[in-house]
Amino acid sequence: QLGLGDGTSELHIWPIVDEATKEAKNFVHDHNYFLRSMVLIGGLNQKGYNLVKRASGDYQVLSVFKSQIPGYRNIEPTQIFGYLEENLSATMHDGEVHNLAAGILHKSMQEGTELTATLIKKVDQKIAPTRLLIPRGHKLSRQEISIFPAEQRRVKSYLEQVLQTVSEEAWDDAHNFVNYESTGELKKKAQKAARHLA
Repeated sequence: QLGLGDGTSELHIWPIVDEATKEAKNFVHDHNYFLRSMVLIGGLNQKGYNLVKRASGDYQVLSVFKSQIPGYRNIEPTQIFGYLEENLSATMHDGEVHNLAAGILHKSMQEGTELTATLIKKVDQKIAPTRLLIPRGHKLSRQEISIFPAEQRRVKSYLEQVLQTVSEEAWDDAHNFVNYESTGELKKKAQKAARHLA
């Protein structure tokens, strides 16, 4: 996730990984805002879930709070456990837009193992913790709760690939999606964000 400086727009990048890594790095979660998402490149599969609360459940709910330290999240375990029931599966491709209401449990993964990038717009964001569901007994690693310099360098590499690959037409469509005044403004914000990464 890479903020574009306006507090509501972000680039989300899924790097080229194998299937096992892709599955392991994606947890079911929700957001505290209405999300509008547009695929810039690649394909994105979105799955939605219901949480059936049970003390014997396979998943534990964690509360996630925004940290004052950039790149970090404050994560607190809860005593809520349960099972997940899939209730949605949809795939988006270049130029397609998807809306997701706040509080909906979901998991987003790129289709296949190719580089994928989406532009998201946050609407009506609330000051409230979000939920992260992890398999019962799973211990989050440092890399799963923060972005360290080495990870930032990888993000910069992925972002540079996106900037080189996404067509000017796609940037124009994306500019209209987030209502920027200038068609070149969005790409410039992404380039600036890349320069500021380690």
